[in-house]
Amino acid sequence: SDEHEVVGMLWPVEGHHQQAKRFDAQIAMSLPKKKSLWADIVKLKIKMQIWSLSQFEIESKHLERLIQSVRSGDPENVEGQAARIYWKLLFGEKFVRDRQLFGINTLLNYGYTIFRSSMARAVIAAGLHPSIGLHHSNDFNAMRLVDDLLEPFRPIVDVIVKRIVLSTQRNDMLLDISADNKRLLAQGLFQEADVNDETVPIAVA
Repeated sequence: SDEHEVVGMLWPVEGHHQQAKRFDAQIAMSLPKKKSLWADIVKLKIKMQIWSLSQFEIESKHLERLIQSVRSGDPENVEGQAARIYWKLLFGEKFVRDRQLFGINTLLNYGYTIFRSSMARAVIAAGLHPSIGLHHSNDFNAMRLVDDLLEPFRPIVDVIVKRIVLSTQRNDMLLDISADNKRLLAQGLFQEADVNDETVPIAVA
C-alpha cells in the first residue's frame, strides 16, 4: 500500500504438519487459560522493562512491586500502569508514547514493525493462526496472537532507540528513519538471548 503496510500474505494450506490440530487447540482454549497466559505475558513484559532500564542504570523498584500485583487477565491493567512509569523513566517526564508523533515515537514504531514481522513468521511456522489471540481483541487486527506474543520483546527495541537518542545527544533532527537507524533496529533481531539454558538470536527466541 501507499503507507508500506502489508495488504496480503501467501500462506500454504498445509504449512505445518499439525496446523489443523493446533488451530483446533487455539479455538478450544478456555477463557481462564487465556487469562492466565496473558498474565504471564504481562509479568514477563514488565520484567523486560526492568531489564531495559537496567541497561542505563535506571532504578525501577516500583515496576518490581507491580509484577506482584498482576492477576489472571490483568483486570487492573497493571500493564498500563507499568507503561506510564516506564516511559517516563526511560525517556524523561515530557515523553508521551504516541504512534502519531515523530522523533523517538517514529523509531519505536519502525523497530516494533520489524520485530512484529519476525514474530508473525514464527507464529505461522509453529502452525498457529495469528488471528486467534489471547488478549488483543480488535476485530480488524489479523495479527492478534502476534501482538500478544510480541509484548515482552518490545523493550529490546526500546533499548536500541534509547541508545540512538543518547548517541545523537538529543538532537531531534537525527531521530528519524535514516539508513543507519534502520540498520541498528534491524540488528536487534540478531542480538542474543538466553532461552531454556540456550543462547540464541532474538529472531529464534
